[in-house]
Amino acid sequence: MAIENFDSLRANYLKDNLRYKNYLEFLKERREQSKADLENLAQNFNIPLEKLQQIRTDIRKQLLSTEDKDYAAITTTFHLLPWELEYYLLAKKRINLLDYKPTHIFDIPIGYMQSKDEKPHQLTIGDRSFNYLELIFNVKKVPKTSYEFYLLLKEEFKKFLDLEEVDFSNLKEIVDGLFANQQFINSKIKPICNHLKSKNLLRLNKQELRIRDNAIDKLYEDIVKEIIYLIVDFLVFFENDIKINEKREKFLKTVKYLFSQEDLRPIFNALGLSLNVNIDDFLAFNDYGKIIFLIVILGGFDHIGAEWPEKDKLGKYNLIRKSLGLNLITEVPPNTFAERFLLFSESSLSSEANFKLVDSLTLRLLFSEAMPSITYLASFQGPFTGTFSPLAKEHRDIIRIIDFVSTYKLFLQEIKNGDIKFSNKMLIDIIKKYYETVFKGGIKEMLKNKIEEFEKNYLTDNNLEYDLFFSIEQFNKFLNESGIKDYSINLPLLMSIILENEIFNAYFKTDIQRLVSKEGGELLNKFLATGRKIKRLENFFEHLNDKQLVGNQDENTTMMFGGISLPFNLQTIDSDFIGLVMHFRRKLMFESRL
Repeated sequence: MAIENFDSLRANYLKDNLRYKNYLEFLKERREQSKADLENLAQNFNIPLEKLQQIRTDIRKQLLSTEDKDYAAITTTFHLLPWELEYYLLAKKRINLLDYKPTHIFDIPIGYMQSKDEKPHQLTIGDRSFNYLELIFNVKKVPKTSYEFYLLLKEEFKKFLDLEEVDFSNLKEIVDGLFANQQFINSKIKPICNHLKSKNLLRLNKQELRIRDNAIDKLYEDIVKEIIYLIVDFLVFFENDIKINEKREKFLKTVKYLFSQEDLRPIFNALGLSLNVNIDDFLAFNDYGKIIFLIVILGGFDHIGAEWPEKDKLGKYNLIRKSLGLNLITEVPPNTFAERFLLFSESSLSSEANFKLVDSLTLRLLFSEAMPSITYLASFQGPFTGTFSPLAKEHRDIIRIIDFVSTYKLFLQEIKNGDIKFSNKMLIDIIKKYYETVFKGGIKEMLKNKIEEFEKNYLTDNNLEYDLFFSIEQFNKFLNESGIKDYSINLPLLMSIILENEIFNAYFKTDIQRLVSKEGGELLNKFLATGRKIKRLENFFEHLNDKQLVGNQDENTTMMFGGISLPFNLQTIDSDFIGLVMHFRRKLMFESRL
């Protein structure tokens, strides 16, 4: 039967609001639409209804260890990909909010996918991907499937930690102890850091940032630690939370049970499947998805996971239902992800921006210890419900650093292009600040006289605004003509002083209300005006006094800085951006301890 209106099948209300309660209503709607599936299968394939009911009972007993007939769900959202881990953590919190009994959710870890397609061995820092399997474990050959990769990763990680056996209940504590051991750092961590540094992974401009080599070494050490802890969290998640071995064993047992049911042959034929196959080979390389959806139907489960509908094409679950002569049910709209939605997007990717997952390592390097709080709050609200708060102060500061860096990159570019101009008073203040920083004992009298002379002869109009780079070039030319070329201003160093000594301090030490009311002074105000061009600062500021619903509690967020409008626009995420964020986060943490 031709489908004239695909849009009528789509739960379009989820496009604008993915709060978990809306998602719950969506699942209830599908449950109602599919409640007669067994009766319809019995009629369509001439199978005794009692037989199908017994199969449903057996499936539930095998997967859920219960004959309870309450509604239950199968999830297919957890693939064996470390780079997607943050989305699995979000999905797990999200699913736990739904009204299932804990024993009525069966997670199917998706391990049959080909490694060449899913790339479980790769991680990305901004725009630069690398094979961490080779980098850390010196393993050059990637296993064929993601499950084989998972087994290899467990074994290699155990060797890396010099452990005979791994206790996943306290693996993080074990790794904490190793990172406190300088011998472990020297023998295992520093060689990896040196390799990444040799590749200039962070592309930091040492002169522009006035950052020392030992500080850069610390940043690379932070990166390697984050990779190690990402692997720890990945393994602990699948071993402890998902219980991968137990779930895999139960699932394979259920599949073999279905293949043993001669009564199901007509259904298998309708799906283009054969009962006469080697089960293990079948699971590794053929039509695994068809079997999953058949179990969803026969077991009376809700399906939680992507079904990939397209504008004029049914999702995978509805395609199976159509092949079996079952009624079509409501689908999530194309490019909408309900249980593990996109928290972040890259605007540089144009029309594809909303559909690109940002790598979990990148997210952790950007958001650091704030990431779990963001995941928790997002699980309640979904990505399209406006700004949410509150976050702890230290987490809000992390978000402000990200905003600071992306604003600064645009700010610096606009200064270089001459798009941002300054008053003569601001220019003189900038010049004086440069020499006060360079000459710790204060500006020499001779230089003071030359600055005053330059102002009097070159910056004569109080009503004009001046191009910073052009004005500094004029000032250097003036010094050269005066015979004191050695005192010329170094432009990269000047920008570093403006960034780190002036804007950074003003941005993080200025009262929030003064920032909102634009009372931070000329330099900071121009910086904030640049930030508003990328439409993120206003997202932070505009909800300062809102009350937001977080879970079942009404939280007053007055004066709480750091709400996030999702999906969070990260502009262009490159390794240089991440390096800057890490650098300024360290700087802020250090200065906050002084």
